[in-house]
Amino acid sequence: MAEVIKVMLVDDHQVMIDGLASIFENNNNYEVVGKFNAANLALLKINDNKPHVILMDINMPVMNGLEATKIVKEKYDDIKVLILSMNNDFDSISTAATIGADGYILKNAGIEEITKAVQKIYEGGTYYGAEVSSALLKGIRIQQYADGNQPIVPKKTATEIIEALTDKERLVLKYICNDYKMSEIADIMKRSEFTIVTHKRNIFKKLEVSSIGSLIRLCYDLGVLDLISEE
Repeated sequence: MAEVIKVMLVDDHQVMIDGLASIFENNNNYEVVGKFNAANLALLKINDNKPHVILMDINMPVMNGLEATKIVKEKYDDIKVLILSMNNDFDSISTAATIGADGYILKNAGIEEITKAVQKIYEGGTYYGAEVSSALLKGIRIQQYADGNQPIVPKKTATEIIEALTDKERLVLKYICNDYKMSEIADIMKRSEFTIVTHKRNIFKKLEVSSIGSLIRLCYDLGVLDLISEE
């Protein structure tokens, strides 16, 4: 008979605790060994409750979930931590990965994904949800293209950027941000490479950037590509 997986729930919203508890308490494969609205209180009870997996929120008073996760991973080799948060930003996800979180999913995840994530990290794997993985890779890519450490201050909103570009320029912009070379874009759009380079030059001028790195960071920061994809 498979071992019952002991889970501890840590979230400052009681409705979230109740919802998660109902998932695991109605499944014989799991046992809820602790419910806490504060990470610091959960840490005090780990030795008593002996969880296999902790489901940890990030934004909590007194101590946030990332701070608590770091402590758990430093003190307990055998306890797994699954971050369950609304935060889908690169800083939160990369920090969680760096401090050793075994998984990270968003709070909009369904029951099947939540239990799948718990099972996988309990078995020694890692689980980062699709949206989370996408945000992480996007952030890494932006960093790779970054021009130094100076932040880019947008001079236009995403809508203003879209309105400033022609249809062809929007398409070229989308391909550039998806790492296509000028020659590849020319082949796809059935235009000369000179024409594509001209479009790129016009895009740089209209968006007031001087490099592809700055262009990509600006577009991802403002969500410009999301507006283009909707057209």
